[in-house]
Amino acid sequence: MKKILLILALASICFSCSKDDEDVTPKLDERLVNTKWETYDLAYSIIYGGTAYEVYEFISSTEVEQYTSKNGKIVDTDGTYSYTLEYPNLTITKEDNKKADFIFKDTRTFIRVGAEENDYYAKYIKQ
Repeated sequence: MKKILLILALASICFSCSKDDEDVTPKLDERLVNTKWETYDLAYSIIYGGTAYEVYEFISSTEVEQYTSKNGKIVDTDGTYSYTLEYPNLTITKEDNKKADFIFKDTRTFIRVGAEENDYYAKYIKQ
C-alpha cells in the first residue's frame, strides 16, 4: 500500500512539473486572428473609380493578408506578410524586410506610425 501511495505521489509531482514547464512557454497574441481592418484607398479609387478600401486581414497569429476591395469584392492582392503584435504596437514585415509600423489608438482603430490620423491611408478601422 505504501508503494502505491509513493508511486501516486511521484506521478503527481511529475505531472505538475511538466505543466509548469508548459506555462513558461510564451504564447503568441491571437487577438487579431480572424479580424479585418480597412482604410479608404484613395489612389485605387482615383485610378479605377468608385470607392475602394485597403484591407489587412489577419489569418493567423503571425500572418496577415493585404488586399484592395471594392463593392465587397477583392480586386487586387498585395500578398501575405508576417506581423508581430506587442500591443499597442503592430509591425507588419513585407517583402525585402520592409516594415510597416502601426499603433493602436483603441480596440477598433490603428494608425500608421508617422502619419496624421486624418490622412486617407493612415487610419484602419476594424470591420
